[in-house]
Amino acid sequence: MLAHAISLAAECSCALQIHAESGSCEDVVGMARSAGLPPERVVKHYATPDTPLHPSFIAKIEGIPEMARQGRRFTLESDYMDENSRPGAVIGPKSVPRYTKKLLEDGLITQDDCFRIHADTVQRAYGVEIHLP
Repeated sequence: MLAHAISLAAECSCALQIHAESGSCEDVVGMARSAGLPPERVVKHYATPDTPLHPSFIAKIEGIPEMARQGRRFTLESDYMDENSRPGAVIGPKSVPRYTKKLLEDGLITQDDCFRIHADTVQRAYGVEIHLP
């Protein structure tokens, strides 16, 4: 099923976000290349820093400021779920911009880091144009 999804993404020239087991998902790189989909267009949801795919990290994980300082390409995401029996199990969508703003205000990331994370990297991975006022 994953190989078919990768093939369709390559055929449509679009990104593919995968929700897979934890770990780096190194095996997906070969699948993507075989299908003609650049691995950087395969977005690994709930990524770990060692993934060779495009990492999308849950905002608030440790290491974001250091990875930003290193110039690494990644995006930030929430992992929202509407499950009243598990309040606080994940962070909501509004947390990502709030967390980014706090990192910026605390001097842990720069405006260039913010642009790279939330605009430039998104453009590269998803193939969309982002214009800021």
